[in-house]
Amino acid sequence: MAEAAWVGQRLRATAVDLVLLQTAAIPGGLLELGVPAVRSLHPALLGELVYLALSAYLLVTTGQTFGKRFHRIRVLDARGDHPGIGRILVRACAAPLVGMLASFVLQWTLDEEGRIDPRHVMWLAVLLDCATIFGRDRRCVHDYLAGTRVVRVSAAEVFA
Repeated sequence: MAEAAWVGQRLRATAVDLVLLQTAAIPGGLLELGVPAVRSLHPALLGELVYLALSAYLLVTTGQTFGKRFHRIRVLDARGDHPGIGRILVRACAAPLVGMLASFVLQWTLDEEGRIDPRHVMWLAVLLDCATIFGRDRRCVHDYLAGTRVVRVSAAEVFA
């Protein structure tokens, strides 16, 4: 069984993917600035959606995003295979969905003055999801829910 990815590797891979995601929006954002009629098409969002679709494809076929490949880590299912689209969707949606559900529930239980802002609950859910990475298995809640784990790979395995 492959060794679980280090916390630092996972955080750095996520940072690389977030930078690339934001970079994908730049051409569309510049187009929006120059052509007012294009604003309604949201080309910056389109660039991000294309990057997310490409990342999902890479995760399903190789178990790696660009950031994961750069940091030599890979997502695997319980059998050691590349995760399918279902597992990738569970991984991607787990924390935000829990946060939205909690926000929905809180919105009905708050007092009239709204002393707790339910929008912040989503970020709390994301933080709690990631906090479990410091456990023995180095898995986040979304890994447990999806039945996946993130492992280290050798340089030779990065493109395998």
